[in-house]
Amino acid sequence: MSKGKVYPINEIFYSLQGEGFHTGQPAIFVRFAGCNLSCPWCDTDYSTKGIMTIDDIIKEVENYESWHLILTGGEPSIQATSEFIQPFKDIGYFVHMETNGTREVAMNVDWITVSPKVKWQPQEDWIQLTGNELKLVYDGQSEEELQEIVDTTSFDHYYLQPEWNQFNGLKKFGPKVVEVAKRNPTWKVSLQTQKLLGIL
Repeated sequence: MSKGKVYPINEIFYSLQGEGFHTGQPAIFVRFAGCNLSCPWCDTDYSTKGIMTIDDIIKEVENYESWHLILTGGEPSIQATSEFIQPFKDIGYFVHMETNGTREVAMNVDWITVSPKVKWQPQEDWIQLTGNELKLVYDGQSEEELQEIVDTTSFDHYYLQPEWNQFNGLKKFGPKVVEVAKRNPTWKVSLQTQKLLGIL
């Protein structure tokens, strides 16, 4: 292992971005261990599987073809500071962070996806109120609630994503979210295509 500051990593893998604006984009995912929330329905194993330095991580991600690097978790903003991000930008990576929005994201991130965990995260706890895309899991929120979110945040793209629960959520909320988006066209529908395709 290289010397230097170490970071708790759950996994590093190469796949397609399955959600939001960059759906279908080949990308390298660096999943950090640890989260500042404890959502009981979370389907992500964010335990520490390894401790790595930036040099270790760069060596691993350079094995893959894409220059689109997605920092996810857990909650990546806990570990992925400007100091962590800059070496990747210096060698040409497009750095994309997926965050729950409860912490400010480093200024040198190229693309910010905020995905609040609304069941366990009141809107008043959101800190990152601006970014490239807001991706909200839709489980029946009222159109008034959705409009309030648009009015109090500033994102380039707003996505509603039907709650996923072994297709039950998609069957339950899919048709409704289509109608909600049609009536409120600021919002677009995002599906978890990685699950539909059966990939990571």
